[in-house]
Amino acid sequence: MLIRIGSRASTLAKIQSYLVGKALIESNSDIKIQYTFLESQGDKDLESPLWKISGQGIFTKELQDKLFSNEVDMIVHSWKDLDLLEREHTEVISVLKREDARDILLVKRNYLNSNMEKISIMTSSPRRGYNLTPFIRKYFPNPYSNLVTNFVSVRGNIQTRLRKFIESDNICIILAKAALDRLLSSKDLDTEICELKEIRSYIHSVLQKCLFMVLPLSENPSAPAQGAICVEIRKKDEKIRETLQTLIDIETQRNVSEERQILKKYGGGCHQKIGVSVLTSNQNKILSIKGETDQGEILKYIEINRSRQNKKEFILSQEFQNQKTLDKIHYDPSCQILWTNDLPIWETLAKEGIWVHGSNEGFGFDTTHIDKIMPNPRSLISIS
Repeated sequence: MLIRIGSRASTLAKIQSYLVGKALIESNSDIKIQYTFLESQGDKDLESPLWKISGQGIFTKELQDKLFSNEVDMIVHSWKDLDLLEREHTEVISVLKREDARDILLVKRNYLNSNMEKISIMTSSPRRGYNLTPFIRKYFPNPYSNLVTNFVSVRGNIQTRLRKFIESDNICIILAKAALDRLLSSKDLDTEICELKEIRSYIHSVLQKCLFMVLPLSENPSAPAQGAICVEIRKKDEKIRETLQTLIDIETQRNVSEERQILKKYGGGCHQKIGVSVLTSNQNKILSIKGETDQGEILKYIEINRSRQNKKEFILSQEFQNQKTLDKIHYDPSCQILWTNDLPIWETLAKEGIWVHGSNEGFGFDTTHIDKIMPNPRSLISIS
C-alpha cells in the first residue's frame, strides 16, 4: 500500500512527516511512503508579523490543493498551525504522542551584566509577549528581574530565528521547546534529511553561548496544540482514516482538543494574547489559561489536580537541597542544571540572584530532552 504524505518543506516539518511515515510502516510492514514537501506562502513571507496574516491559510493552502487534487493522501501539520474553523471537505486526526508543550527562553550569557538597562526579547507571538513580562518580574534572577522588557519581532524557521538572534544585539529569544527537541533528537533521520546534521550542529553552537529557562505552563501556558502533530485527510477517505487509527494517542488528542475548544470561545487566532495548556501525567492534571481577550478581559485561571498516589518527587541529587549548599558548590548555570520542585522555591532562589533552569510545578514532570539542550552537564541539581 502506497501512502503519499505532504508537508511544508522546512526541516522541522520534514522531521514530523518522517516520524509519521516511520510509525505507519511500523504498524504495517506492507506500507510504502512517498513524501512531497512544499514551501508555503507563510514560509516565503518572513517579514509580516504572523498574527497579521494568520487565518489566510498561509501555511496550508498549497498542500490542501494537493490533497483536493488527489496528489497526496494526507498532510502532516504542526497542530498549532491549524485554524479553529470547521472543515467541510477534510478531517483532522491526532497522531503520535505530544512533545513537550512548554516554551524555552534562551539568554546570551555574555550579555548579562550590571550595566544592562533593558531585556530585549525576540518573538512574534503576542501571547508570549503578554505573559513573559510578569514572569520575568518574579522568576528572573535579581537584579535582572527589575529591568524593562522590550519585544522584537522575528520570523523564520528555528535556525533562521537563531541566526537573527545571534547576529543581533537582543538579549533573549523564546521558542517552542518541542521544535528544539525534535531537531536535536532526530539523528536517525540524518540520511533522509541531508541538512539536518548541519542544522543540529549550528543549534548546539548557539546553545553553548546561552543560558536557558524552560517556562512553566502555569505561568506561561502554550499555544493550543503546541508540540502536537496532526494529519489532515479527505473526509471520504475511509482507508486512510482506518490506517491512521493505530497512531492516535488518546491523551494527546483529549488534551489538545480541550485547549482548542477553550481558545475558540475567545475567537482564536495567532493575534490572541491568550495561552491555553492542558497537561496530564500520572493521573495529575493542570489546566492553565492566561492572557487578554480582544475586548480587554484579563484571563488568569489555573486548575491543578494532583494524584497523591501517583505523585513522585523529582530528586536528581539528594545532597543538594538548600541555598547554603548551592553557595558551597559555586553553582554555575552555564554547565550545571538547577531544577526546582515547585514555583515558590524558584521565586525564592531568583530573589537571591540564582538562575533556575526550570521547575516541575509540583507534578513530578521529568526534564524531557534536557540533556539535548545542555549535553553532558557537570551536575543536575534538584531543590524540593
